[in-house]
Amino acid sequence: VLTIHDVVGAEIARVEGKNIPGLQAVQWDARLGQNRLATPGTYAVRLLDAPGTEARVFQLLPDPQTPAEDPDPSETQNRE
Repeated sequence: VLTIHDVVGAEIARVEGKNIPGLQAVQWDARLGQNRLATPGTYAVRLLDAPGTEARVFQLLPDPQTPAEDPDPSETQNRE
């Protein structure tokens, strides 16, 4: 089981893997409940297995394929 935690330690996502011996790969698609995407920031990942728990901190970066949001037009009016 792979769990993802926010900066205060709350579990925000869980990924179940196969419980078989050997090398395994598990992916998290950066989705939270209700199909929402996680925002860029600092997260922790924990791998729970029979011998114990491994934990690491990581940075989720913005998707370079996603365009930045357009600025609010009211903030850019009359700037000359």
